[in-house]
Amino acid sequence: MNANAERIKRIEALTPRQALDTVQYMTAWLDEQRTETIESTTPDPQYFSGGQQIDLLNTLFQEAGYPPLPLSPAAKPDEQVTGQSARKLLILLSESTDDALLAELDQWLASPPKAETKALVEIIIVPILLTACIIALGTNFGFEIKDGKASIKGTRKGIQGKDLKGVLGGFYDVLKILSGLG
Repeated sequence: MNANAERIKRIEALTPRQALDTVQYMTAWLDEQRTETIESTTPDPQYFSGGQQIDLLNTLFQEAGYPPLPLSPAAKPDEQVTGQSARKLLILLSESTDDALLAELDQWLASPPKAETKALVEIIIVPILLTACIIALGTNFGFEIKDGKASIKGTRKGIQGKDLKGVLGGFYDVLKILSGLG
């Protein structure tokens, strides 16, 4: 079995909570990598409101020909939907050929986060996954809100290897699942 097939097998074995927690750890790691390579004036995607994150992602999706998704940052998807979306996002990350990203992902898959005592329904799930998508896509795109309008600022050097822009449809599918359309 090749390394990526093994990764996918491990991702699929994660509980919904482990998948969501792994997404959060990978998001933090990607954000660290992103902040090392961007200008200090670029807004941090984590500080956009949930509505702004939805606008940014829908702007990006529409530019690529996808219809906007009816997402709400206040939505509370069930545990299975959450797990499916989080695992799909991790599988997208596993498609990169960036050795550092894959090493970080492998570390979390070898020793998945322990289950927290807080129930998954108590967690603000949609904003976690919105932030993860924005951070991952933010390695290739600069996001900005100006005068209340979402905009995409060109592209920048992204994660090494497979350009995440090439898997934009996969990010769309992650959020489509969350919105109940997938």
